[in-house]
Amino acid sequence: MHFIKSKNLFQFILLLSVAAAISACNTKGNSVNEPIGSVKDTVVVLPFEPLITDSTAIANFTKQFPLFNYHSKDVNSFYENRNYEFGWFDSTGITQTATKFINLLNHLGDEGIHDTVIYITDLNNAVNNLITSENIYTGKNKLTEQIELLLTSEFFVYAQKVWGGISETESRELNWYVKRKTLSSTSLLDSILNGSSTAFTSFQPHYKQYELLKTQLKFYKALEDSVSWDSLFLPMDKKFLEQGDSYPVITLIKDRLYVLGDLETRDTTSFLDSITTIAVIKYQSRFGLTADGHAGQKFFETMNTPLSYRIAQIEINMERCRWIPTDLKGDFVIVNIPEFKAHVYSADTLSWDMQVIVGRTSTSTTIFNDEIKYIVFSPYWYVPGSIIRNEIFPAIVKSPEYLNRNHMELYDYSTRKTVDYNSIDISKYSAKTFPFGVRQKPGAFNSLGWAKFIFPNAYDIYLHDTPTRNLFAETQRNFSHGCIRISEPQKFAEFLLRNDSTWTKASIDSVMHGGKETKAILEKPVPVMIVYFTSWVDETGKLNFRKDIYNHDSDMLEKHTPIVSIK
Repeated sequence: MHFIKSKNLFQFILLLSVAAAISACNTKGNSVNEPIGSVKDTVVVLPFEPLITDSTAIANFTKQFPLFNYHSKDVNSFYENRNYEFGWFDSTGITQTATKFINLLNHLGDEGIHDTVIYITDLNNAVNNLITSENIYTGKNKLTEQIELLLTSEFFVYAQKVWGGISETESRELNWYVKRKTLSSTSLLDSILNGSSTAFTSFQPHYKQYELLKTQLKFYKALEDSVSWDSLFLPMDKKFLEQGDSYPVITLIKDRLYVLGDLETRDTTSFLDSITTIAVIKYQSRFGLTADGHAGQKFFETMNTPLSYRIAQIEINMERCRWIPTDLKGDFVIVNIPEFKAHVYSADTLSWDMQVIVGRTSTSTTIFNDEIKYIVFSPYWYVPGSIIRNEIFPAIVKSPEYLNRNHMELYDYSTRKTVDYNSIDISKYSAKTFPFGVRQKPGAFNSLGWAKFIFPNAYDIYLHDTPTRNLFAETQRNFSHGCIRISEPQKFAEFLLRNDSTWTKASIDSVMHGGKETKAILEKPVPVMIVYFTSWVDETGKLNFRKDIYNHDSDMLEKHTPIVSIK
């Protein structure tokens, strides 16, 4: 194998570009998307034989680097399928794809992961040795083979961490039951090595929030390094600050609103004017507070939250993005629990939003996905056994009129037939032994309102209307027993049935308020995904944060510290 003399110069320049990638890991603000050492290859290359490794070399490598043992089968399979040909070297030496990947490895923190890249020092040292070697590049030797196997092994680790996330078993332990996407790291590696230098980005988590949050993570990290974030305090003589107030702390509030992007122009005065009030409202909206322009205690609590916690919050939700399936297309619905909103999509585009009420902390709404298959108009409410035992049975014992007052009736579980309350002796039973079901009749008083939207599941969770519509005016809406109450049931029903010619707005309205239970089966089931994101970027490009109402963020911080870290 021979190269003309000018090839040595090119190889030296390309290897220097790898050195730049390695040293960049100590330079803040460096983007991993910048090309490394872009050099035009004008060298004439004589015939080149592919570089080959073998199973013995791989086995010896695994003994030398035992922490890669978990992925040894993947590494062996990868090389077997390509007849043991090198993937990260060619006739010019180490490839641009390799330099790109080394750069990514040295910037793992940009992906919101604080775990150490195993053997990264060995890889960086090996590449540095290749750069400083006085030998002319002639293809395979002990050093290039070690770099080749290090890169392949590192890839399988990286793909799992950055593209796959923690295991499905671990995410289920965190109460996340959304069906996970499948990840074939070997196929990914083949595609990347056969593709362009931009191939890596095409395998990022497909959920668009990932890249949006990644940009915000970079901003917040820079903010943490450049500004102080001391606590601000509400004046003791005020319940809240409002337009027209003048206090020294208002100057500090304005500065913070400015750096966060809610106040467009820096203002050092201590007067709370109309422009600042608008900025306060923007901030309140982004943080899930009552957007009234009054800077009260909750406003100060969110503003005093350490930047390190906000960074961790972004990283936690980037990790959740890795768990989102990639097959959401056409019509679908996403319910974000901490946001108290449902987002309705048509043809992959957001069509509209509606407010929702989710479960209390003690009866939290389950995080999972399924498909809406049918709607029940004017539904009966079949009361769950837990509510019968804990609430209704004690109420019946206390007052036999409870059932009539609440438009309820008893029924036989096996026949579903109504049971006359007067025909039973309630004193014979306890809450645990009570053998009858309880259901509420259709009507405006019904706890499910005028419609329920069913996606059969093991958690007995569904969407439904509600008679207590005043609760939608609340900012934090976790009041239910676990099911999800929606603010616009008729509009939602019309959306789901809009392509079914047997249903019109008039017919939907008629059966919805007719008082007789009626089922409408969807021609095509509509996917629904119930998720838990406490930070995201909205349709206007603004970063939002919400309260961790079920402590799922806290659980992840406690159980998976390599993913996120609070300084």
